[in-house]
Amino acid sequence: MKKKAFLLLVLHLCLVLSLSAESRMDLQLLKLSRSMRTEAKGIGGKPKESTLISVLAILAPDAVLPREDFESLGIRIGTKVGRVVSLRVPLGSLQELSLHPSVESLNASRRHKVTCFNTRSESGVSQLHDEAQASACGIGRSYTGKGVVVGVVDTGIQYDHINFRNPETGAARHCGAVLYRPEEGAADSIREYYIESMQLDTLTTDKVNNAHGTHTAGIAGGSYPGLNQQGMAPEADLMLCGTSVLEDDRIIDALAQTFARADELGQPCVINLSIGNPVGWKDGRSALCLACEELTDHGNAPGRAIVFSAGNDGAKDFTIDHQFADTLAYYTLLQPAVVEGKTCYVNPNIDAYCGDSLPMALDFVLYDTLAHAFEPLPFEQHLLDTLEAGHAGRRHLCIDADTCDMQPFPHKLMAARVRGSVGSQVTLYYINNNSVGYAMTAFGQDERWLSGSPVHSISDLCCTDAVISVGAYSAVDSLTNIFGRTAYPWSPRGEVCSFSSYGPSGDGTPKPDVIAPGASVVSSFSSYWEDKIIYYYTSRRYLDSPMMYVVTPEGDDHPYYWIHSVGTSQSSPVVAGIIALWMEACPTLTVNDIRSILQRTSRFDEACLQAPGGPIQAGFGKIDALAGLREVLSMAGIEELPPDSERLHGPAEIPLCFDLQGLRLPSQSTRPGFYIVDGRIRARTP
Repeated sequence: MKKKAFLLLVLHLCLVLSLSAESRMDLQLLKLSRSMRTEAKGIGGKPKESTLISVLAILAPDAVLPREDFESLGIRIGTKVGRVVSLRVPLGSLQELSLHPSVESLNASRRHKVTCFNTRSESGVSQLHDEAQASACGIGRSYTGKGVVVGVVDTGIQYDHINFRNPETGAARHCGAVLYRPEEGAADSIREYYIESMQLDTLTTDKVNNAHGTHTAGIAGGSYPGLNQQGMAPEADLMLCGTSVLEDDRIIDALAQTFARADELGQPCVINLSIGNPVGWKDGRSALCLACEELTDHGNAPGRAIVFSAGNDGAKDFTIDHQFADTLAYYTLLQPAVVEGKTCYVNPNIDAYCGDSLPMALDFVLYDTLAHAFEPLPFEQHLLDTLEAGHAGRRHLCIDADTCDMQPFPHKLMAARVRGSVGSQVTLYYINNNSVGYAMTAFGQDERWLSGSPVHSISDLCCTDAVISVGAYSAVDSLTNIFGRTAYPWSPRGEVCSFSSYGPSGDGTPKPDVIAPGASVVSSFSSYWEDKIIYYYTSRRYLDSPMMYVVTPEGDDHPYYWIHSVGTSQSSPVVAGIIALWMEACPTLTVNDIRSILQRTSRFDEACLQAPGGPIQAGFGKIDALAGLREVLSMAGIEELPPDSERLHGPAEIPLCFDLQGLRLPSQSTRPGFYIVDGRIRARTP
């Protein structure tokens, strides 16, 4: 009897221990280990207990990594980031590892269906990468960017990420790299330039608390094949320039260094810059715009292209465009910001760009919503007023006010007052908030109020024909993150993202040039941003984390990360990578050639017509890598194209026409006319 009770107790303890062990493993790891054993049984054998599995262990709070214990189990220890330790665990030791008191949980690297592959397939790139599909499409061979330099100028670049290595040899794909030290100084005095492989292998990152450049570079030219989410040009030569700080002098220097390196190699080059500034003249006369014009010979230099993101301000009503009919005052009401229950303003700031040099006045006042009257601001404000020689002597004003707490004045709101000369045109930017121009009719006042819109949200850097500008649309329905949580993109699949910036440049040319997938795009993430990795993954408190994958390659023992992100920062490198594919076919392409190809082959569908900001927000439409390559091959005399009647993307020539307010708009035979409502460009229904 005692023996039977003892056996029952032993069985009970074994069951408890077994359940305890499984509870520490995530479902994916359990499924992986069990499937390996099941498959082995099905073929009449047993899995090798020495077979290594990539496991990410999360240690218990305050636990010390038990190196000796783990190594005694045959476990190989990789990199430790916070409480996360990458391990290579023998299958036979997995159960015992899960019982170790220092282990909180064990996780397998999850793989999901919706990845950057959707971006490639949506834009037509996947057909160009695959030899069989390329042959079936009649273009002869695959295109992967081989022989083309893809430059990325950004901050937060992990130079040694596995996504930037040759999958077959493990060697870095960099043809060069630039790193700008964070300290102050001229770009050439703080630049570190590398072209030798031994030097390149020593690089880590330009900025430990950022990963933006790692993500954009991965979209343009990532090459890691294990997750089926390579970038657009996975065999291009990479020139990665980490700027630490995104300042004009560093960016300009990086552009010059990248083109110079491509010239040394005798290769064409396309450079991506997922940066921008919504405030500015929009006349293409900024220092950076001028540098781009110089480096690309105004868009005519063979084998040189620069791609800029349009910006993410397309849903913000923070600009006002107004022409003065008289010299009386106009007002715009600034939206208050609510912080911890208090209505307050933090350094209210407005930039005013005048179309001429005539006198103009700008100041802040308080508006009493009860008395319907204005009164002076009870704190100091500061105005700068100048004529800028670099912009045809036009007037630029900037006004700001000291930080203030508006809680004592719950019925008083801050307003900006502007007066100008008859006929003067002015554009106002309220850069410290999302909108200006509250609807004031509820207050019953008779004053003249101006409302804001996003119609001038396009980045200033996009307003030169020397670059290609890119907006964003959504290419996915949903994503499943590493915790199994479903995330949905900014906009439904196929629709133009409302945040995507747009607007006319100074000469009335509509921008952006084209749109590409930019909502929930998956790409590499820097391993050096430890606090963000802890927030996204290690702590497990943020279940809606954008973390998608953690990969520890065999023999590397270093974890590499992938996340999904949203913005025109993501759509811009899609276009840059596609241009690299086109340059592989025709190395002498110019910016102007590329813009013409985009105009001829981009898909301008119903979603483009119904874009939140109107058709201008979609540019020429959605980039089509395959259709564009066919056009490139035709231009280069490499392949004959079918007659226009058999082509899918409209007429051979897409004329430009002038519409309302002198705004130059792209038009096709299939596109309706345009009109303007409340400062927004809208499609006229047939």
